[in-house]
Amino acid sequence: WAATSLLAQDGSNGSNGSNGTNGTDGLNTATVYLFQRTATSTAPSLPSATVTYTFATGAASGVNNGWAQSMPTTGGAYRWVTTATALSTGTTDTIASGEWAATSLLAQDGSNGSNGSNGSNGNNAVYLQLTKTNWTFAADSAGAVSDFSGGVSVASVLSATSDDTSLWTISKADGTGVTSSLSGTMISVSAMTTDTAAITVTATRSGYVTLTGTFALSKAKASPVSSATIVNNGFNLSIGSNSTPSNSAVRFNSDGTTSKKYLSNTYQAANNWYVPTTTGIGSSFWVKATLSSGSALASGTLGTWQPLSSAVGWTQQIASGVSVKDSFLDIQFATDSAGVNVVAIASIELLCDTT
Repeated sequence: WAATSLLAQDGSNGSNGSNGTNGTDGLNTATVYLFQRTATSTAPSLPSATVTYTFATGAASGVNNGWAQSMPTTGGAYRWVTTATALSTGTTDTIASGEWAATSLLAQDGSNGSNGSNGSNGNNAVYLQLTKTNWTFAADSAGAVSDFSGGVSVASVLSATSDDTSLWTISKADGTGVTSSLSGTMISVSAMTTDTAAITVTATRSGYVTLTGTFALSKAKASPVSSATIVNNGFNLSIGSNSTPSNSAVRFNSDGTTSKKYLSNTYQAANNWYVPTTTGIGSSFWVKATLSSGSALASGTLGTWQPLSSAVGWTQQIASGVSVKDSFLDIQFATDSAGVNVVAIASIELLCDTT
């Protein structure tokens, strides 16, 4: 072999070249959708104004001819769409009217389906009725009630055509402070320790909505009576007549006596409202009657304090025919015309029954 000879060797690195020029900006691009609804199958006109599209927000301004960037929720059965391409090196692009694609029908409402078959008949409307929905017991100033006989209500379930009570189960729930019993469908209060109370009455039947009613109770407590004012406080009076014509009436006289009328047209003595009988004592008292439940009266002023300087009374009447009218009155006695100082109370029932 010949002696080794150096054929070639790498040269040293050359110096760096200069930077090239910047390239041109890229293009922003987006497809812009517009929507419209119409009531007819005729395609709506395309936008005729120049529209400006902002790439950062996707908002198109200047849209006209009823077009919008989202499908309207109302406006007709026909839903239309058109599109255009926004292309620009800037942040916005202007879309001329001629750039929009032909209007296309995107969707339309279908025709109404055929009517369904008739449903089965529903149950007759029913409701729970109570003969009394409220009652006020006469009580002394301490709230003690001596007579609960008026606290009775009878429940019945009625439909549009009949009394359906026998088809339902009646129950009751005593509220706080009241004790009552249920016999058949009759609720009877026997004790009450609070000033107000309520009994919830319920009627149930399979396949029907549960019916409920409320028997609301309260006490009318008398103010303490001074020794010089001896008033018969908390008495109850029931006056009934079953003749034809039928009259039931009560009258408080100016001497402290009470008169009642039934069967005949002659007043008879009843409980004194003031003891003892004293001529002219009514000049120191006023009386007010409130219809707590039952039928409207034939005569007598309700809800107004009346002076007992002369007789004051109320009447229930059936002139003819077969009927029942039963009225329950709460009576208050006071020593002033405004009723600020109530000194006694009473409960009166006026019943006319020609059945």
